[in-house]
Amino acid sequence: MRHASIVNMVKDKTSELNSANRIIINYSRNLETEVQKRANELVRAKYLAEKAQMENQIKSEFLANMSHELRTPMHGILSFSEFGIKMSQTAEREQLATFFTNIKTSGNRLLSLLNDLLDLSKLEADQMVLNIKEGNLTDVFKSCYLEQEQRMKDLGLTIQMNASDQSGIGAFDEVRIGQVITNLLSNAIEFSPENSVIAITIDKDADNLNFALQDQGIGIPEDELEDVFDAFIQSSKTNTGAGGTGLGLAISKEIIEAHKGKIWAENHPEGGAIFKFTFPHQVE
Repeated sequence: MRHASIVNMVKDKTSELNSANRIIINYSRNLETEVQKRANELVRAKYLAEKAQMENQIKSEFLANMSHELRTPMHGILSFSEFGIKMSQTAEREQLATFFTNIKTSGNRLLSLLNDLLDLSKLEADQMVLNIKEGNLTDVFKSCYLEQEQRMKDLGLTIQMNASDQSGIGAFDEVRIGQVITNLLSNAIEFSPENSVIAITIDKDADNLNFALQDQGIGIPEDELEDVFDAFIQSSKTNTGAGGTGLGLAISKEIIEAHKGKIWAENHPEGGAIFKFTFPHQVE
C-alpha cells in the first residue's frame, strides 16, 4: 500500500512538473513571439521614419528644382520683354524679332514644364484617360524620330533600327506612347557622344509589344537604375545641375504602367544605357 501511494505521489508530482514545464514552454514561446513582434514593430517604425525623412528630402529637392525650373524661363520672358519695351522706339526690327523669338522660346519651355507637371499629377491620380486604338509602335517611333532628326544630324548621331513593319502592331494610346518614346530618344541624344549610334529594337511576342533603346553614352550607376524614374531625379553621372527636370522618365513610367506594362533601365556590358518598356499588345 505504501509503495502504491509513493508511486501515485510520484505520478502526481510528475504530472504537476510536466504541466509546469508546459506552462513555462508556452510562456517562453509567447514571450519570444511578443519580443519578435516588438522587434518587427521597431524595425518597421525605423523604416517608416527613414522613409518619411527621405520623402521629405525628396519633396524639398522637388520644390527647389521646381522653383529653379519655373524661374528660369520666367526670367527669360520678363528680361526680353523689358528689353523690348525699353528699345521699342530705337531698336531695329530684326532686334525686336530676336526679343520676341526668345520670349516665345522661354514661354514654350514654361508651358512644356507646366504640361509635364499636369500630366504627372493626372497620371498619379489615375485621372489620365487613354485613347486606346489600333496602332503600330514602329510608325510611332518613326514620327518621334522625324521630330528629332535635325538635332541628331547636327550631332552626327545615327539610328540602327531592328524592327519590321508588322512587329509593332497592337492597341495602345499612340500620343502617350509617342510621348514616352520622345522622352527616351531625347535623353539618349542628350547623353550620347557625337558620331555614335542609337539602336532601336521593336518586337512582339505572344502577349506584349516590346521596345528597347540603347545608346553609347556614359551609362547609369547600378544603384541608380530605378531612381531615374522618380520625379526630378537624375543620374549622378548626368546631373550637371544645368538642365532637365527629371520629369520625363517619371511621366514615361506612369504612362507605361497605365498601359499595364513596365519600363526599366539597364547598362550594356560594353557601355551605354538601355531603356526598355513592354506592355500588352491588346490594352484593355
